[in-house]
Amino acid sequence: MNSSMNREIAHGAPRRRAHSERAFTLLEVLVAMFVLGMSISTLFALMSRSLSNVERMQIVNRALMLGQSKMNEILISHRTADGGGSAKNLEVGDSISGQWDELTRWEATAGVVKMRREVSMASAIPVQIQFTVYWKRNPGGKENAMLLETTRLWSATPPAGGSGGNAQ
Repeated sequence: MNSSMNREIAHGAPRRRAHSERAFTLLEVLVAMFVLGMSISTLFALMSRSLSNVERMQIVNRALMLGQSKMNEILISHRTADGGGSAKNLEVGDSISGQWDELTRWEATAGVVKMRREVSMASAIPVQIQFTVYWKRNPGGKENAMLLETTRLWSATPPAGGSGGNAQ
């Protein structure tokens, strides 16, 4: 009987130790939950910042796309003999402006490019076009600006029936 009891004790003790070695203590579970909670809150903070950056860049991208579209419309209307539609023609030395909505507006100017040395070009003038897009995030907010520039050769005399030409 003594030997059978020794076997039970011998077999019972290691099982209990093995079982207790595999289990987590309450302190370990609390530490793991704390680390997991901190990781998740950090992840949410980073995602929130990323979403606000995406929204900010969408506003800038919208202003850029509107500006490029309007600048192309102005360049095309200058090239065509009949004025090319809705855009007012931009002539050398002129400045024109417009507004898309209450948050976005634009200005365009055209000036002769200053050359370092005299170049005789009887049929074409190098013209620099500066197109500025202004936008706000909200009606009472600070106005931001973006400058788009290009240089084109415009004909020195407007074609018949129109107010400007473009020799590219």
